[in-house]
Amino acid sequence: MSTATVRDRLFLLAHDNDHDLAPHIRPDLLDFGLAGATLIDLLLDGWIQVYDGTIWLTSATGLPGDIIGDRTLQHLFTRTSPRPVRDVLYEISPTMYARTRAILIADGTIRERRRRFRGPAYRISDPRAAGVPRAGVRAVVLAAAERKPLTRLAGTDALAALVNAVHLYPPLHLDLRDAQIRSLLNLNTRAIAVRARPGAPARAIPFIAGCVEDAVAEHAVAVYG
Repeated sequence: MSTATVRDRLFLLAHDNDHDLAPHIRPDLLDFGLAGATLIDLLLDGWIQVYDGTIWLTSATGLPGDIIGDRTLQHLFTRTSPRPVRDVLYEISPTMYARTRAILIADGTIRERRRRFRGPAYRISDPRAAGVPRAGVRAVVLAAAERKPLTRLAGTDALAALVNAVHLYPPLHLDLRDAQIRSLLNLNTRAIAVRARPGAPARAIPFIAGCVEDAVAEHAVAVYG
């Protein structure tokens, strides 16, 4: 199953497996979160770097081997100068939701069942594919609430930052108000750059997540008022 990427984990967490994978947030808003996750995957795997809010390609050769990551990197190759993260988010976000779902269906992570007279039904093949990332983000929130140490993984920190950026709180199943979860995740996101060593890719995670949150807010105002 292709659930190792931050992008795939965000997609699976954003859907209700008990109700045919109904999305918890609007897919057009999740497009931006998935785009941000794709950039973070490329960042953490060493394909890009982020300096002063712009994306720079590294000297790595070849392609990541992930279809969406490959196409995103090829998109960046066509640009003659470093691109602001914000601009790239808007450039790669269209259809990101549909493309991610198609890949997860193709690799068997999501099962699609055709129904007569109704649209297709979906289900995650292995519930752990969503349960594990949910547990990781819950642990981040609870560790922040209780001020307890937690073994940190850059991918989980990134997922938590993006969950906050798109306001994806219901599937965490926490006995806390959304405002409380948001405050605790904000603390964790700000701490990512502090914990990371100088020059580490993870230091750019809060900036990318912030760009995602801005893009989601702007899109929501423009489309839904």
